[in-house]
Amino acid sequence: TTKDLSFGERKVLDTARNLLVKELSIAQNTDEAQIERDLRAIFA
Repeated sequence: TTKDLSFGERKVLDTARNLLVKELSIAQNTDEAQIERDLRAIFA
């Protein structure tokens, strides 16, 4: 069974995802949109 995330859990997840995208874009010298596409492909 799956459980939807609570508002607080969703906020923590979104914050962590945004920080990860920013860090990876800086480290790889790539725009954030590309990093987001790559992450979606990895976790799809």
